[in-house]
Amino acid sequence: MSAMVEKNDFDVEAQQSLLMTPELVTRTRQTMKRLFLLMHSVVLFKLGISDSSSNPSYSTVGTADDDEEEEDNSVVTSSFDVHKYLEIEEATDFSTCPPGDSFNVVSCVPQNEHISIELRRKKVAEIVEKMNLDELQNIGGVQGVADALNTDLKNGISDDHEAICGSKPNEIRLTSIFFEVFLEKCNNYTFFLLLLAAALSLAFGIKKNGRANGWIDGALLILFIFVLVIFTAISSYLQARKSKKNIQKKWFSEGRNVKVQVIRGGRPPAFILAYDLQVGDIVYLQRGYQVPADGIFIAGEALELYDGLRSPVDDKTPFLFYGSRVINGYARMIVTSVGMETVWGEMMSKAMESPDNKCKFEVLFTKLSTWVDFTGLLISILLLIALFIRYVLGERDDEDGDGPQTRGEPTPLKIILDAIKVIMRGSKGTMRVLTTLLSVSLVGIMEGVPVVISIAITYWSRQTLAHQGLERDPLACAKMATVTTICTDIFGGLTDHEMEVDRVFLDNEFICESSTVSPSVLQLLCDGIGISDLLSPSVSDLRQLVTISWAEDKLGMRKEIFKHQCNIVEHKKSNLPQEWSGALVEKNRDDGHEWHLHYEGSPKDILSMCSRFYNIEGEELKIEGEKMRMLEQVSNDMLAEREVIAYACKPTDGSDDMSLEANDLIFIGMTGIRNIIKDDIKNAVSTLEGGGVRTILVAGDCVDVLRPIGSNCGLRNPETNALKGEEFRDLTDEERMQKVDTIRTLGSCTRQDKVTLVKCLKEKGEVVAVLGQRTNDAPALKEADIGLTMGTWSSETANECSELIVWNADFTFLVNVIESGRRTYENIRKFIQFQLINTISSSSVNFIATIVLGNAPITAMELFWLNLVVALLGGLALLTMPPAENLMKMPPIRSSGRLITNAMWRNIAIQVSYQNAICLILLLKGSAVLGISAEAIKSMICNCLFLCQLFNKFIAREPEKKNIFEGLHQNRWFWVAFVLFLMSQAAMTATENVLGINASLSWKLWALCILIGLISWPLDFVGKCASDVHCLVFAAD
Repeated sequence: MSAMVEKNDFDVEAQQSLLMTPELVTRTRQTMKRLFLLMHSVVLFKLGISDSSSNPSYSTVGTADDDEEEEDNSVVTSSFDVHKYLEIEEATDFSTCPPGDSFNVVSCVPQNEHISIELRRKKVAEIVEKMNLDELQNIGGVQGVADALNTDLKNGISDDHEAICGSKPNEIRLTSIFFEVFLEKCNNYTFFLLLLAAALSLAFGIKKNGRANGWIDGALLILFIFVLVIFTAISSYLQARKSKKNIQKKWFSEGRNVKVQVIRGGRPPAFILAYDLQVGDIVYLQRGYQVPADGIFIAGEALELYDGLRSPVDDKTPFLFYGSRVINGYARMIVTSVGMETVWGEMMSKAMESPDNKCKFEVLFTKLSTWVDFTGLLISILLLIALFIRYVLGERDDEDGDGPQTRGEPTPLKIILDAIKVIMRGSKGTMRVLTTLLSVSLVGIMEGVPVVISIAITYWSRQTLAHQGLERDPLACAKMATVTTICTDIFGGLTDHEMEVDRVFLDNEFICESSTVSPSVLQLLCDGIGISDLLSPSVSDLRQLVTISWAEDKLGMRKEIFKHQCNIVEHKKSNLPQEWSGALVEKNRDDGHEWHLHYEGSPKDILSMCSRFYNIEGEELKIEGEKMRMLEQVSNDMLAEREVIAYACKPTDGSDDMSLEANDLIFIGMTGIRNIIKDDIKNAVSTLEGGGVRTILVAGDCVDVLRPIGSNCGLRNPETNALKGEEFRDLTDEERMQKVDTIRTLGSCTRQDKVTLVKCLKEKGEVVAVLGQRTNDAPALKEADIGLTMGTWSSETANECSELIVWNADFTFLVNVIESGRRTYENIRKFIQFQLINTISSSSVNFIATIVLGNAPITAMELFWLNLVVALLGGLALLTMPPAENLMKMPPIRSSGRLITNAMWRNIAIQVSYQNAICLILLLKGSAVLGISAEAIKSMICNCLFLCQLFNKFIAREPEKKNIFEGLHQNRWFWVAFVLFLMSQAAMTATENVLGINASLSWKLWALCILIGLISWPLDFVGKCASDVHCLVFAAD
């Protein structure tokens, strides 16, 4: 790469500087104007000469090798006309000339010229992007494009082309700035609430303990808040940088640093870096090359590209896109877009600029987390205010003080033990403990999804994929739980890429092996089938291969002999919406030569060209009205379940014009080609339908091809709910929004049609997953909520735009992925219920006790320990639960749905009320009733809360069922978590007893604590029974 490129890899401004540097010579403004008018006159004079000279017109997509072109007054006839056709008129403005001492003709005159060229470039790029063949013909085909881009199809761009056109947008700029990310993290109400709490803590501390020591707690909290925000900002910044660097690495590894062969300035072809390509360059392509830019086919032979599917390129399909790979043939192309202006480059720009596309589950969980954070912060602020009021009123809490009281000179061991006691004994009423609680709570909510849930999602994703796929988004499998619509093409796993000829219709009947048919008719049918192989021997079209294989096996066709005997004199192919191709074939026989016109295509188009038909005896008969209606009916019946190809021919002397003879053909017959659909694919589609997931078949193939595939796959009403891409585009916005509710098949659609369909579905509230494999599928993959690519043959461009790659291209595997996502979602719901009961109970007990008594029964360390054990061991018990049997019979998660159901709120209300009531009764009346000390009461409250959470894990397993023990033996991790929960509580209690922090309990009090925890089970049963009775009464009313 040149030194300039190495120095300014991502410096757009540096690369956009003009090649000709202005000399610093003094010029007056009048001199500038005169020179501009002089140069402008020269340009107009040259254009006038060009206009008056004879220029050929182009009515089709021309090539440099075309000898003759048909005249068409409706198309552009000169480069001047091309420019006028493409440009928007701009008024000449001398103010665009650079003022001051410097002046340069090339840098001043092209100010308007830059605008003109840029407009033409954008128009040509738009034609290529939309693959608009009609518009390409209107501007004069390839020659018109060359004129518009100021290039020559033989000599390439001139040496000063770059100076006139400016630099290409070939760069990716990494624009993330850490300070911007930091400000974004600070700009939310949680941050301001935290600052408010810290400010109140600071003020209260100074008021209570004086300026010397009172500021410490508040200052520590403020410091912690900023450290937390900085840490989160660094994490987000590094993640964004990593993502963009990956895109940058991909960009330069995908052919940007390889050399390509171009023609410039009329010199012999030379190799340059693909990075240095200019719009208008003439590039040579050959086998093994990657298309280095977007462009248009000029000339070549048997050019075939691969971008997920094999695609032939010729003057009928001349559009080439960056990223495709040449697998056969060679050609020349004219570059129309480079760098970041290519289709792939624009998509990468959008990927870098667009915000993260959160799935519905993330949105719901973020709302819940935000609500919990907000509530917790408000409680903290209310506690601060309440404690401050109590202090002002003279009701001092925490009489024991914050520091250890020792006599004499303490030993180092005693100092450490006393410090530990202070930390573990501190109540939530003190400022220091409040600071600790708030800090600990914030550490657990740094990201949108807690660490425990993230680990569970990763665990189940790996279990589901198991070397069968790759997640490019860590939440891809979890997102699949929310999918309501899947858009796929025929190669998205619905078919096994296997087809067979299962019906053949000749004369009046479907023939079979036992049918008697004239050898001459069978020979004509074999010739018609073999023509496609002669026309494109390098293109391995599946239908072509299947049909030829059938003819060889059933009709005795010999492909090699046929190729040796036959020669294509001329061929022709229709433009959409018609679908047929024809060829004039010269066949060498022992007794001389014979010529036949052979046509194949859709039955509708072929029958419209025929006036006669061959019967099975080989006789030519006239097609009467009744016969034509019968043939149309047969073709329609065959099209309902398969793709149909009709064949016709006509003997000729070889001198006839095919376009004139195509209306008097002899109909031979029809073959029906059926995709082999396995039963498991039908079952998968049916299972998805039962789970509320609709499958839409979206492809560039015609509707007649897609209908039978949809029918064989089990799609509901694929015949009646089918649309062509053209029909879909012609609908109004209102009509289109109505159609997307019922559409099942969209055929003959463009890349933009797929994107429009996805947008409409998303506006309807659907969560859309798109399956694709071609480069053209990339925009739809990016637009979808979840993009998936199937199979190892998917293009690298499509893979880069997807979130989940399935290696084996098995559509049935999607059922497993969706089921895994729903299982993860349901387990997370259970964990959230369990976590909320613990959080609300412990917080409300401490809150009420602090407001009423000025001191909380649960210390900061105990609360931290409880939250830690519940999060880790509760997650282990609940997030690893095996899937329920009816997951795929449940509807998908809707955006309007709730993360916490009514049944969960019922369970939460019952358990929180019970735990609060028990703890407050023990706190207020426990000493009098049980005859034990206040320290023992606090130990009982702590143990009761722990044991209630332990038994609540069983309740959380089944939020709606009364039998909470069903399937308990299937999850060994649940019992592991149960044992660890008990051991952790025993360890915590033993530690407090050793340190003398809490009073030890007798076995009777321990039994009472266990009994209090066990009461959670019958309460849950009674609550569910009462809820069922209420529902029955409500339904009866």
